[in-house]
Amino acid sequence: SQAVSSSEIRIGALNIDLGRRSADAGGVAIDLTGREWDILQQLALTCPKVVPKQKMVESLSDWGNELTPNAIEIYVSRLRAKLQNCGIAIRTIRGLGYRLDELA
Repeated sequence: SQAVSSSEIRIGALNIDLGRRSADAGGVAIDLTGREWDILQQLALTCPKVVPKQKMVESLSDWGNELTPNAIEIYVSRLRAKLQNCGIAIRTIRGLGYRLDELA
């Protein structure tokens, strides 16, 4: 159900263009912040595997701006709300991290 062609990923109704850093559902653009985009990209590129929360913290933090696990939870919550009509869900895998799942 996941098709990758050049820099595009399709999961359910969600289309992700890695080159343009954009996402849409059924042709309707999804407005994402930089952090939300980074999280979505990590989840899409590893789908259907789990992305550990600590890995997200480490990859999204930089020298001047360190994130906490709680900040990741906030970004994931906002991203879930924006993706609720896309036919996909961000699942919390308790004690491990997050996974992007296509809804049946």
